[in-house]
Amino acid sequence: MTELIKSAEVFVAKMLESQLPAGMCYHNIEHTRFVVAALTEICKGANLPQTDRDKLTLAGWFHDTGYCYSYIGHESISMTIAGDFMRTQNCSDNLIKSVRDCIRATQMPQNPKTELEAAMCDADMAHLSSPEYFDHAALLRQEWASRLQKTYTDDEWQHLNLKHMADHTYFTDFALANWQERKHRNLKMLRMALNE
Repeated sequence: MTELIKSAEVFVAKMLESQLPAGMCYHNIEHTRFVVAALTEICKGANLPQTDRDKLTLAGWFHDTGYCYSYIGHESISMTIAGDFMRTQNCSDNLIKSVRDCIRATQMPQNPKTELEAAMCDADMAHLSSPEYFDHAALLRQEWASRLQKTYTDDEWQHLNLKHMADHTYFTDFALANWQERKHRNLKMLRMALNE
């Protein structure tokens, strides 16, 4: 399995670095590595068995590959890319299904059905609790302006982020215990910026 994960990392890194459209300053290889690192943290903290860690790591690597082809609906394309790659590596149908299900779970609004899907959703939103949250948000704002032609005033952007963060909930016990408080700090800073 280690070889499979190494191959996946190389495949995805090459794909994202060469095929992502211009303007993808948030959903890129750096974000993917950030999500994989967050998954590692959750897996370790939750003491998940190695087979589950491997499924999540594979899902983490592939979850945003669909952005190479489409911004809207990228998750289903990512699922196809992951499945196609894993078939070339002779992976079992069960493993492919688990990885694809974890990727599907990242669609907004998130609605995970299993512990692994919950871990995947939390890792994809780990930036909400990051000390660099505002840097992540600035990159996403820039990406939306470039790729979706969505532009916001500073006030509109802060309100949008405030609503997203206030509505968001982590799903795993690990994220609730370890990330929720840091997320609340970022939420507080957003409210202060808006004088709310």
